[in-house]
Amino acid sequence: MHTRTWQSVALLATGLNAAALVGCDSKALELPVNKPFPSTWSTPAPAPDVAPSTPAKPVAAKQDAPPAPARAAVLNVGDKLPNLTFKNAQNQDVNLTAPYAEQPIVLTVYRGGWSPYCVTNLEQWQDKLEQVTALGAAIIAISPESPQQVATTVGKDALAYTVLSDSTGSAIKALGLAFILDDTTQAKYKGFGVDLSKLNADGTWELPHSATYVVDTTGVIRYVYVNEDYETRANVDEVVAAISKMGFVPAN
Repeated sequence: MHTRTWQSVALLATGLNAAALVGCDSKALELPVNKPFPSTWSTPAPAPDVAPSTPAKPVAAKQDAPPAPARAAVLNVGDKLPNLTFKNAQNQDVNLTAPYAEQPIVLTVYRGGWSPYCVTNLEQWQDKLEQVTALGAAIIAISPESPQQVATTVGKDALAYTVLSDSTGSAIKALGLAFILDDTTQAKYKGFGVDLSKLNADGTWELPHSATYVVDTTGVIRYVYVNEDYETRANVDEVVAAISKMGFVPAN
């Protein structure tokens, strides 16, 4: 297991005590939002620690939560993944059609390497890489960060799977995950040294809600988990189980 989960918090400690960030203020680095999305955003039979199988009662928005994003483009199990193209750390185009045509993929969407919650999840997938590979699948992580920031995240966290940049923000829009931080929240981020206009490839303050998909070799989504609560990510063991149920046999 990785032991550097909270190291990314230290990058935000401009003029602040690092212990205070970890112990008290780390959540201020993330956007407070309503939780969770309706059950149609989770898998048909979720584990106890994911979205419930019946619609949750609405939760009052926190004081500095942004307007709710449009949900019309949300994808569910059985839908075809849109045609998505990204940039790799070398600034080269990567279209997802080629990877999933060869093998199933786990497509996980994260906010950025500046987020301790995202770093934790990226490290969880690194720990599961051997198991996912043994099932004939590949892991691909995407974020709105620039290719340079992607390269930094890969190197810092020693990630051995594919990490890509949604350099135009078009992919998170196509997946129905995009939202823009309001001015108040932008000011809070800047106060912690996080300027998304410099970290994101398209120079915007747009972020995705965290999400994980399992996509088969025809491009059909076989598992999906989306949650607008930045602290809650897909259960990695549940995702691995979904891959196993597909029964994919790798070509020799």
